[in-house]
Order: sequence, then C-alpha cells, then structure tokens
Amino acid sequence: MRLQTGASAVAFAAAASATSLSEVCTVSNVKAALPSNGTILGVNVLPSLATANTATSDSYSYCNVTVTYTHPGKGDTVVVKYALPEPSDYKKRFYVAGGGGYTLSSTSTGGLEYGAVGGATSAGYGALDGTTYDEVVLYGNGSINWDATHMFGYQALGEMTKLGKYFTKGFYGQSASSKLYTYYEGCSDGGREGMSQIQRYGDEYDGAITGAPAFRYGQQQVNHLLPNAVEHTLDYYPPPAPSPRSSTRPSRHATLSTAVPTASSPVVTSVC
Repeated sequence: MRLQTGASAVAFAAAASATSLSEVCTVSNVKAALPSNGTILGVNVLPSLATANTATSDSYSYCNVTVTYTHPGKGDTVVVKYALPEPSDYKKRFYVAGGGGYTLSSTSTGGLEYGAVGGATSAGYGALDGTTYDEVVLYGNGSINWDATHMFGYQALGEMTKLGKYFTKGFYGQSASSKLYTYYEGCSDGGREGMSQIQRYGDEYDGAITGAPAFRYGQQQVNHLLPNAVEHTLDYYPPPAPSPRSSTRPSRHATLSTAVPTASSPVVTSVC
C-alpha cells in the first residue's frame, strides 16, 4: 500500500491508534485511506464525493462508507459502499458477496458477523438501487451495452475488491505488508460471479464458496424455455398432479421408506 504524505500520513497514524468507531469513521480518514490515481489500473477515485457515517445492522455497529470512482476516458461514475466494523471487532478480513439472477449484491454488511469489511457496487448502472443487468444490456437501437456487460460479468466486483482492500488497510492503519484475508461467497449467478473472480482476480482471494454457478447461458436459458416450447408445439399440457389426499396417489411411504436417513447415513443439502 502506498501511503500519501502530509495530512494523509497524520490521518493514517491516527487510524492506527484509534480504538473507537467514531474516531475512524470520518470523511477525512476515508479520504486519507483512498489510493491516488494510477495506483489501481483503470480506476480514478473522486475523493470529494466520499461519505462516512456510523450505522447499525443486526446489533453490529459499523462505518458506512461510499466511494465514487471513474474509468479514465469513459466519463462514467461507479459508486461502491463499504461496511467497516468497529476497530475492536475487526479481524483483518474482507468479505465479498454474490448476487442472484441478473443482480449484483446490493448489501455491504454480510461480513460484519465475521469481523470482516464488506462491500457492494453500483457497477456504473445503478445496481445498488436495484437496477438489473437485463434492464441495461441493450441500448435503444438494440446494440449491446458492453460496458454494463463487462461490469456485471466480472469487472465491478473485481474493482470493488481491489479498491476495498487498499482502502481497508488505510482505514484501520494497517501496513502494506500486513495480511488482509479475503473471501467470496455466492450461489447461482453469485456462484458464476465467484468463478469469474477466482479466474480473473485469483490473487486477491484466500477462499471462495461458489454454489450452483449459473454457467453456459446459451444452453441454460434454452433449457429453461424448452418445456414451454414443447407443450406449445405439441399442444399438450400435462394435467395437475393428483391431490396428496387422493386415494389413487401411490403411497409416499411405500416408495421412500428405504431412503429415510439415519444417524449413520447423514444427508447434506444445499439450497440457493
């Protein structure tokens, strides 16, 4: 981590010795912890737009920070928000959460229970406000919005993580050589997002949980539509399943009795 001089160095020293959230959760400390332009390739931070305020989530107190940056030559703005735990709760951990469907995660507080800093990103198209990728993938003339596609696909989370890790060390007054353990967790499209992060930003992570990754869109989405297409083509729509109370319905116990788990045969399930 490359520290700035003057007032920034003073703020860094203050953060290193701070013991309370109110001492570190200030705009001046946030600005001092941000990287100078050129530190992270393709990311120019706009320090004047940084915000900081204390907040509470599920009984955890944290510093709610927003940082805005732009991509040189693009004329865009990307807002990222971070939830930083109390200095006494901070465990030198950074947590990245995945989204689902066509959404990126809009919540930054998922890491607080682990003593970790968490983040979320607007991706440059309003993802923090609930805008989904399918709403912005096409321009009015039908051409592809490649900036949004790249940001949703991998770039937004990668930049949020690299910027967040740099910022976190400065915020808490850690040295550049200190370890900041970083973990990813996501399922479905969140699993796909996790795979993209490990593939493209693997050096940033120490572990990842990538459940049911939504890969191979060309096949996956066609398979989602196949049953409806077959029904429409054949003009045949299967009748509803018999009522559970119907006397003609086979006994569930007769078919599943041998599959009931016992203490010696545990069953583990995972649901996204």
